[in-house]
Amino acid sequence: MKKIAIIGSGSWGIALAVHLAKLGNEIKIWAYLEEERDLINNERKCKYLKDITIPENIKCSTSFKETIDDTATQSQQSCHSC
Repeated sequence: MKKIAIIGSGSWGIALAVHLAKLGNEIKIWAYLEEERDLINNERKCKYLKDITIPENIKCSTSFKETIDDTATQSQQSCHSC
């Protein structure tokens, strides 16, 4: 299981998060608006993708620091000889 951060809680970010969460990853999403954060965390819904239920292994925050803490960047994951 990987810990993955996604910046943006629009339809593309949510669709990507749901796909990666269904593969068993722990996902953190950054949202600009507290209203979107609360909808994702409390109701497990997205205002752009109304038919999707957001899995429990997705958490949302309006804090960049909270979102990216404990997640590896793509360069850290792919660079084994560094």
